[in-house]
Amino acid sequence: MTLTLAAAAQRVGIHRSNLLRAVKAGRLSGTRDETGAWLVDESELVRVYPEVRTASHHSAQADALLKLQLEHAQERIADLTRQLEKAERRIEAAERDVLDWKEQAKRGALPAPVQSAERLADVTRSVEKARNQFEEALRELRDRKPQAPEPPLQPPSDRLARAWRWLKNN
Repeated sequence: MTLTLAAAAQRVGIHRSNLLRAVKAGRLSGTRDETGAWLVDESELVRVYPEVRTASHHSAQADALLKLQLEHAQERIADLTRQLEKAERRIEAAERDVLDWKEQAKRGALPAPVQSAERLADVTRSVEKARNQFEEALRELRDRKPQAPEPPLQPPSDRLARAWRWLKNN
């Protein structure tokens, strides 16, 4: 089977110009086709380059590369997992602190819950009592008979005016 220089170079794993140099030096036999391109027989490649890179070798190298990439990715995942766990622990601690602060604020700001229920009952009773008193006073005002208006105030008597003048002068 004959290969072009580019295909042969890819199989062997060297650059195309190195193969052309080997053909021109006579180390590798090659022929030209009708277009002038160089063709090399595969058996010649194996003779000159015994460790020709075949598909199985290529996949073995790719597997080794993939294995290295996988190891690197696994290390990175492990690092990121550790960072995530550390961040989650910090968040949990902060949430506990917030809950503690809320509880302290509640204890400092609110009266005891038992007293609140009793106090509410007392306030309700006093509001009802005040409402009843107000309604009774309102009924009394409505039930009253109108009274005659009071006479207008009389000007002060002459005797009072004289007493006033005497106090001012003395």
